[in-house]
Amino acid sequence: MSNFELSRSDLLELCASEYNMPELSDRVLVFDVMHEGWGTTRLLENILTTAPNEVTASGEYQGNELQQSEDLNDPLSDSLEKSNTPVLHRIPERLLRQHKIYVHSFWLSIHSSYFRSLFHSSGMKENQEKQVHMKISELEENAHLVLIEAIYRDDVLGDKTADEQLAVLELASKYDLKFVFKKCKYILQTNPIPFEISTKIMHVINVKHNMNDVGDLVEILQPILVKEFSPLDENWQSDKFTSLSEVCLEYVLSSDDLIVASENTVFHALMYWMEQNDVDPASLEETNDLLAVVRYKLVAIDYLYNVIKNHPIASKMPKFSEFYHGGLTYHALPSEQKKLFQEKPVTRKKPEGPIIQHTFVVEEEDFKTAVENGSELNSEKFWACGYRISVGIQPSSNDILYPYMIVHNLNRESYVPLKFTFLKERETQINYCPWKEKAFKANSCRENYLRSFTRGYFGNTIHTLYVAVTLQ
Repeated sequence: MSNFELSRSDLLELCASEYNMPELSDRVLVFDVMHEGWGTTRLLENILTTAPNEVTASGEYQGNELQQSEDLNDPLSDSLEKSNTPVLHRIPERLLRQHKIYVHSFWLSIHSSYFRSLFHSSGMKENQEKQVHMKISELEENAHLVLIEAIYRDDVLGDKTADEQLAVLELASKYDLKFVFKKCKYILQTNPIPFEISTKIMHVINVKHNMNDVGDLVEILQPILVKEFSPLDENWQSDKFTSLSEVCLEYVLSSDDLIVASENTVFHALMYWMEQNDVDPASLEETNDLLAVVRYKLVAIDYLYNVIKNHPIASKMPKFSEFYHGGLTYHALPSEQKKLFQEKPVTRKKPEGPIIQHTFVVEEEDFKTAVENGSELNSEKFWACGYRISVGIQPSSNDILYPYMIVHNLNRESYVPLKFTFLKERETQINYCPWKEKAFKANSCRENYLRSFTRGYFGNTIHTLYVAVTLQ
């Protein structure tokens, strides 16, 4: 252990016992808790009124309701000195309340350049006064109180909620409190983090503030995000997915650990997210690298040529031509030449079992009507491997039913090698699933399954077929 750590440990032990004790502190840190939007309100008041001496150049109040320095020997102060808890004042109008905390200026200055400037920089009136005021919003009130105590007591953060720890982390970054910042990170990393909290943390550290020194925390958060949407084939249409921030989306779709049956789905999920969030591709900056989350060398050649090439959103995004032609060139190379590449495209994790792309619910009444009329039962259209697909059942007079699959919107040049299966039970092991393989084309976009079902299978009021589709 370094000498600095030893000295800090000794000082911490000394200062912790003197936290918020008036007789052993040299300063009073006063948190003025303001109503939400107080900064905007004060700015408007400055514009609309010319009342003298109400607001100083630094924005401090000089009215009768608030004094910057109070007599600490008055009866109120005497009674407060007997308590080891932050002092709470209720003041009408502009302030909601005040918290007074007795602190050591040297201890806060050691930990933070912000407090070092506040207490010791020449020219700042705060370094001449016993009381130092800081205006804070009501939303950050509790976090500020915990923050100051955490400078004195290492264990104060342990029993806080993840939301509270995140709020303190945010303030620790703001006030350059490196030790508290690292402590918050450590606690967040070592405790289980729910998905909802992980997205909040990502937003604070990468969107709201773009913090430094958070790579280790991101390494913990990314697997949580990825697990929530694996397999991607079953989760990309969920509200959770479309409500992801751009930063979280990039971490999910760029991960090697993302489980997905086809790289086509990664591209399709990205485009779906952009549509649902009304992202204008033409407005994106040239440095935007959203398209980079897709591994174009792993995208099926038909999908790359017939879907991505003229995609109405992707084709307008920065670096589209670079990514598209890079993938197309790779596919054009002979397999032996691809083996010579030092950096080969990294494949994603594959699902252990069949990915259920669609659940086809067959009701008895509809089934009877189809049999009587000799008509087919068709599902709604759904997406699988980036293609628009539907399935159906064709009844026959001998009580044999033939399931089939159709791939829609194929171009004249389309050549889509897929395999598909129908499962009676969702958890059926893939080893027991007979797959039907078919290269779908514009003039051959329908294919019957290799097995049929008897009418007795649909004897219940409602029955379900689970549809799994993947690339060959």
